[in-house]
Amino acid sequence: MARQGLEKSRGRPRSADKNRAILDAASALFLSVGFDRVSMDQIASKAEVSKQTVYGHFKSKEGLFRAVIGHRVSDFFQDDLLDTAGHRSIKETLNRLGQQYMRLILSDDAVAMFRILAGNAESHPKLVAMFFEEGPGRLAQALESVFRYAHERGDLICADAQKASQLFATLLRGDLYLKRTLGLASGIEADEINRHVADVVSTFLKLYPPQEG
Repeated sequence: MARQGLEKSRGRPRSADKNRAILDAASALFLSVGFDRVSMDQIASKAEVSKQTVYGHFKSKEGLFRAVIGHRVSDFFQDDLLDTAGHRSIKETLNRLGQQYMRLILSDDAVAMFRILAGNAESHPKLVAMFFEEGPGRLAQALESVFRYAHERGDLICADAQKASQLFATLLRGDLYLKRTLGLASGIEADEINRHVADVVSTFLKLYPPQEG
């Protein structure tokens, strides 16, 4: 993964608006009627572009699905994560990343997509794998890079960045994510998310304290 951790989705330099329109149209259709029932013609019509333009940006419906997931992640993580870590204390960095992470996984689109894929995991294993790679997988790699950098700077005692990133993400999800995906919480206020993240960060820093000296 490149240094920036999460790379923002890009279309052709002169057709960024069309690229965004295609991604938005595909996302709306995938969520409303499901992957199988969506055609590239429908996506082109909703995006108000030609089917040739859609294929010019994305070679297949599967590739477009992957791009949609990556694009949504990048919408919530627009900053260079290592740059963020380099200009803030580790506590500020983790709070910022934790709040972005929770806003993403608790968002309507993310919850809806998870429910759809969970219900079709056996029939669409390839799509589930794509979702994991472009969503949770990318986030995990990005967090690993932050924890590895923090260890090198002495901000944390964190020899195993992969294990630390997995634990941090697990603590963040907690009951809030479970309740949200099960429909027990239709909306979670920002204040509640921020309090939850602050508690997680406090617990995490007790497990991974700063290096002495």
